[in-house]
Amino acid sequence: MKDKVSELRKILNQQKQSNQTENFDPDQTISENVSEIKEVDVDVGHPISDTSDKSDVSEEKGFKEQLAQLQDKYNKAMEANKAQSNMYLAKAAEFENFKKRLQKEHDDFSQYANEKLITELLPIIDSLEQTLDHAPQKDDPFVAGVALIHKQVIQTLTKFGVEVILGEGETFDPHRQEAIGTEKNKEFDADKVIMVHRTGYILNGKVIRAALVTVSQ
Repeated sequence: MKDKVSELRKILNQQKQSNQTENFDPDQTISENVSEIKEVDVDVGHPISDTSDKSDVSEEKGFKEQLAQLQDKYNKAMEANKAQSNMYLAKAAEFENFKKRLQKEHDDFSQYANEKLITELLPIIDSLEQTLDHAPQKDDPFVAGVALIHKQVIQTLTKFGVEVILGEGETFDPHRQEAIGTEKNKEFDADKVIMVHRTGYILNGKVIRAALVTVSQ
């Protein structure tokens, strides 16, 4: 715009110097040429300010749309990551429970693997005890030998987690003892074990055979 005005002024000065027209009005001529310049500017897309404002608004709108799209992608990625993390935690917890269950099964197997064998030995131990209970002479060498065998068998079973259930004179425990009879006895209070008819056994906390007892009334 400045270049065109300068060129116009140069032309006007030349016209003034040549005195081609007596009624020549420089201001009027400048005004007319400025109007012409404005018309030319309009023809080529000016004034620039209007187009520039529209362009800025359009760019800002496009930027906001891109920002919204990026935010949406970010939110979706975070949701997917959270879902993946939750699934991983669930699988980890499931695997941990599986390990604990497997360990428990292993421990149970180790503790009770000999249960069947020990159960098969109990009648033999019962026979040894019955022999000792009905022996006429307690000081007989044969009876002493049987007592020694019985003691060694019980000690061996104890090494494998076996515990003997007796309870004579103690309060009756239905979880460890089975009452096969009751009777009145002045020497015992009510619900006390008067006599043990068959020894009971516990293997690592599990009752594998309850003791048979008589309970006082």
